[in-house]
Amino acid sequence: MNVRLESMCQGDGKIYAQIAIERLSADSIVTLEAHLKDGTEIPAHLLPFDPLDGQSAANFVIIVPHFDEREIMLEFNEYRGADAPLGRAHLTIETNMLTWRTRINSVVKNELIAQMFDIEREYYSDRMHTSFIAAVDDKDEIVVKMLIDLPQIEGADVAIRFLDAHGKERELPVYPLFEEIKPARRFGDENRINVGFSVRVPRDDKDFCVFASDALDVVPGGFAMFCDESYEPLRARFFERTVDAAHDPAYDAWYLLHSATLADLAEQRRTTFTYEPLISLVIPLVQGEAELLARCLTALAAQTYNVFEAIVVDRYYGDAEFAALGLEQGGACALTRVKVDEALGADEMFAAGLVEAKGSYCALLEPDIMLAPEALFEVVRRINERRVLEDEAPARVLYAHHDVLDANGMLCELACKPLYSPDLLLSYNYAGPLIFFERELLDQLHESAGFVREALVYDLLLKAIETTGSIERIDQILYHVARAPREAAGENQARIEAHEEDFRGGRRAVANHLKRRGIEATVLSDIHEELYRLNYALPAELPSVLVIVVNREQPYLLESCIESLFEKSPYDNLQVCIVDNASTSLETFSTYGRIQGKHEEVDLIRITERSGYAACIAQALEAHESDYVLLLDGAVEFETEGALERWIGMCTRSEVGVVGAKLLLSDDTVSEAGITVGSVRGATTIGTDLPRTAPGYLKRLACTNDVSAVSSACQFIRRSVLDEVGGYDDRFKLDFGDTDFCLRVIKAGYFVVFDPEVELYHFKNKIKDDHLSDARRIRLEQERAYLHFKWPRAFVEGDPFSSSLLAPGDGYYQLYR
Repeated sequence: MNVRLESMCQGDGKIYAQIAIERLSADSIVTLEAHLKDGTEIPAHLLPFDPLDGQSAANFVIIVPHFDEREIMLEFNEYRGADAPLGRAHLTIETNMLTWRTRINSVVKNELIAQMFDIEREYYSDRMHTSFIAAVDDKDEIVVKMLIDLPQIEGADVAIRFLDAHGKERELPVYPLFEEIKPARRFGDENRINVGFSVRVPRDDKDFCVFASDALDVVPGGFAMFCDESYEPLRARFFERTVDAAHDPAYDAWYLLHSATLADLAEQRRTTFTYEPLISLVIPLVQGEAELLARCLTALAAQTYNVFEAIVVDRYYGDAEFAALGLEQGGACALTRVKVDEALGADEMFAAGLVEAKGSYCALLEPDIMLAPEALFEVVRRINERRVLEDEAPARVLYAHHDVLDANGMLCELACKPLYSPDLLLSYNYAGPLIFFERELLDQLHESAGFVREALVYDLLLKAIETTGSIERIDQILYHVARAPREAAGENQARIEAHEEDFRGGRRAVANHLKRRGIEATVLSDIHEELYRLNYALPAELPSVLVIVVNREQPYLLESCIESLFEKSPYDNLQVCIVDNASTSLETFSTYGRIQGKHEEVDLIRITERSGYAACIAQALEAHESDYVLLLDGAVEFETEGALERWIGMCTRSEVGVVGAKLLLSDDTVSEAGITVGSVRGATTIGTDLPRTAPGYLKRLACTNDVSAVSSACQFIRRSVLDEVGGYDDRFKLDFGDTDFCLRVIKAGYFVVFDPEVELYHFKNKIKDDHLSDARRIRLEQERAYLHFKWPRAFVEGDPFSSSLLAPGDGYYQLYR
């Protein structure tokens, strides 16, 4: 046997070498062992190769990891049967010239190199294939998600081994994600097993090789190398898949394509409305903001609706100094100046301006806000639209989307705000900074006592909701907020201090709002995230809670679930009902006995014939009375303490019907953070695979907010609401039952709340659609269609807590393209 190296190249952290093995005996086989210079064994593949053209005499390709080592020693052995080797040969691969060889070969032998890179796919069917499916940046670490795909062969047992950048053993903790069977799609093909798992590696020491092998040598193993070559494309794909509208680098160009055209603006100027209210815009002016005010007024002068007045409230400039600013000249809009004391804050300046305002609608317009030309037109359009709809209340408080104009003149950070979301509004003033109030409503609110002067607009907004019950969103981008240059930020210390004072005042505004509503709660300020976090008080008499866990087999997961419930969230008035859905293993029933022996609060309902989820929970509900119901998947574990008491407190607000938690995968990335609707897929989980600490779009993964649905893996429900809307629909047997139930809760007038303060690990990953049998895939599509049939408005108008500017049903709130 003779071995000769024909060509080499590198890619994806691997070395590909074409070799020619000559003088082989008939019916013999060749094996390969690879070692580093110090004798360390490393994984290697030896695969037959048939070049498509005549440029190469190679008949095999070798694939080995590309370590930071200069030499790789290869040993070839020729066998016939179980006898001693017929021959042996050695070859040394020197890696120092790989980069140049790859560049030359990619030009001279491009098709041959492409065939060599693709060779692993050619031998995919009878071996393990190891690949990376995502790389998630999480502060100073990278979460690397991997997949092992292997044929379903009895006796196969996957073992995982890690090597560092130099080929030495490396210890990395493994986080299992899923293990599932992928059914064969064609007659004669074998089923395959997919095993998903993750590791966490430091960003400054990220390189490693993962080698998956069969402990019993039934299935040939596979390896993959994580390094810059594999990390950068994975990171880019993950960013493209998850980047939200606030961080999309192409937003500036997107806005130009989606903003009002010159023809649109001309048509608006010709349009008249039945009702054309005067709009008063109160603009506070402080030192150092004259240039911002000039741009603000210039934007006002370009408005297509011109029935408005601008009232500049000046606390700094003297008459001569103000005149020297030239704000009343140069084609800007006409304005009225109101001089006030220097000690007044921005919100007090707003109040002073309102005294002079004559409009039917008023707004505080900060100097750093530039209205889009169509802004006031769209506000008046919405006011008129609501006036002609007999079944709709008049628009008394209005807000719209906005973005940021950075120091380089580029638009960025789009904030597409949801429809009225009371829980998000209690977390921070998401509707601002520009809010239009009906003057009659402001006068009505002015008669009430107790204003928070540091956060007057936020305080007014919360008081307005107590009167109106809701606020009106205009689903358009109507203004841009100018970001001050870095060098100016230090000079304008007054604005920074005013912002901090406004945030502190906002906490008091929220506390006062809850007090007026008779809700007892502690409001905490998260200064770092600029969020308010609410801890609600429990009722004097503890309500009863029924926990329902539908289980089939999986005894160990179930036991961990129940133990975590009693350990992390002990509660005096608690019942737990395990509904066994036709389990058969003795181990499962032994686990039931062990759980009941430890916890007298646990009882068991046995169902002998396998039933749908709706039927299972219906039996538990029929057998137990309670004030609240918690639906749990038996594969979750509580991470946060005091969940039950927290949720009971939240439900003291009468508008809350359902509460859900943040579900995490074992690698500390998000499994589910609520559910959004509106896409052809029916329902989509929010924030999947994002880091646990990621704030999400508009901070919605970091604060309590309202969503269209939460997962049945953890669903805390007010029992009266459940009885009012009915239980789960039994026609949803595979999926969408939780989404349908939550949509019925919302239709009944309640809110579904996502609570990220409570975290649970979810160890049972959802099975992918293409991993279902054909019969189950058909059933899933029928249920998806049924969801569309029941809730057509959700799929026409979109998710109420998203926007028409965002991709329908997207779990990351990406731009709609």
